[in-house]
Amino acid sequence: MLQFSEQALATINHAMQSKQPTPRGLRLGVVGSPCSGLKYIIRLEEGPTSDDQVIECQGLSLFVDLDSVTKLQGVRVDYVEQEGRRGFTFDNPQMASGCSGCNKAAPAQPHSN
Repeated sequence: MLQFSEQALATINHAMQSKQPTPRGLRLGVVGSPCSGLKYIIRLEEGPTSDDQVIECQGLSLFVDLDSVTKLQGVRVDYVEQEGRRGFTFDNPQMASGCSGCNKAAPAQPHSN
């Protein structure tokens, strides 16, 4: 489904061990569309909801809502620290073209002759 870098796994495992009670897994989700840009959700969770798919990945239990499952296919998650900023990054091969092919034409723009 997706892949975590060693740095991302280490960061997540450290955060899980630091929190009491220890979270049972990691919530992952995607909001938005490829045309308008995707926003990724990542947070520690006590457990899945009834609408989640639970996926075991690299020793983590992932709680993923059904709408996000296909959007996360092939995503590589990394954790970076550079230039005073740090955080998770998501490399999504599905975003290469920026268009999901929904066949929705952009509204016509008026023009003058």
